[in-house]
Amino acid sequence: MPEVGNDVPAVADLIFVLAGRQARKVYGLQLWRNGLSKHILLSTGRYEIRRFVELGLPVWPQLCAARSRIPPNLRHFFVMYDDSGWWVKRIPLSHFGTFSEICALRDLLLQHPRQRSLLIVSDGLHLRRVQMCCCRLLPNWISVRYIALPEEVGARIRFWHAFSQWSLERIKILVYFAILLVSSKQSRVARKGLSEG
Repeated sequence: MPEVGNDVPAVADLIFVLAGRQARKVYGLQLWRNGLSKHILLSTGRYEIRRFVELGLPVWPQLCAARSRIPPNLRHFFVMYDDSGWWVKRIPLSHFGTFSEICALRDLLLQHPRQRSLLIVSDGLHLRRVQMCCCRLLPNWISVRYIALPEEVGARIRFWHAFSQWSLERIKILVYFAILLVSSKQSRVARKGLSEG
């Protein structure tokens, strides 16, 4: 099995770009415009909304309108292009952003069962944690390729900054391992209770 983030981009039902650096959205849109999918889903956090206009997408007025109706601490949106055109939807957040994003992605996929293959785009460093969440939370009928930003697309960063980011990511992976373990146990208990009831 290839390392996470070494998957080769291929045609898929949906491109999903996690919230974070603008370069992620730029690269995800490049894959979409190159015809790798008809559909794209951009996860957009509160601090990313201002720069969203730079992407030149016709959905910008919808996103602005949605932002104005939501308190700042609740501003996290899915921005999607599908067969019906562009639309914006607020997603619920917990203290753990990636976990929340993959839970919201799961709920969306359950509502749209025709989406059976995904390209998930993020920074290479981030994708191990994304994969952990996907393996635990997404339906097993979903095929996922994990696509890291090419080095030339991502911003160049200094060594010490890169090292600190790597160290922080290792800590986050341990925290997410514990969260996903607890979440799985709670799901099993809930399913057992339903079957006994």
